[in-house]
Parts: sequence; C-alpha cells; structure tokens
Amino acid sequence: MGADHKENLNVVVDPMVFRTADVFLRGLKGVTQSPELKHPETMWKAISNNIGSLCAFFDILVLEKRLPMYDYNITFPPDIDTVSMNL
Repeated sequence: MGADHKENLNVVVDPMVFRTADVFLRGLKGVTQSPELKHPETMWKAISNNIGSLCAFFDILVLEKRLPMYDYNITFPPDIDTVSMNL
C-alpha cells in the first residue's frame, strides 16, 4: 500500500468495542462453544456492564462503510508473552 493510496477509513474502533460485539453476536451457544474457557453468565454480565460499547459498535456499523481492525499484539516487543497476559 503506497502513501498515496487512500483507504477512506474514518474511524478507529477501540478493541473492547469489537470484543463486546463479538461476544454478543456469538450468543450463548457461541460463547459456550468457544475454545477459550468462559463462563456464559460472566460474559453476559460483562456485556450488560459495557452496553455502551455494544451501542457504539452498532452505531459505527451503520455509519461507516469499513471498520479497521488492528492487531495490537504486534505492537509489543517479541520477548513479551502477550498470550499469558490475555492480550
């Protein structure tokens, strides 16, 4: 991608917004089938406590044509074990 290439990306979405939407859209069945150990009640309580992120996701989804996603793990030095840090 060259410097003159424009992606028309107008928004930076907080990873927590994406994560909240991901859990919500998977639903109860998706959360329980996830390879990660999760407790569905805990996940749904987290969504309830973070309902603003879910609303923000759907607002952004309606208003923007494209939503960029960033892999924040690549911003950490390679000697940091981000997996054990749950990042």
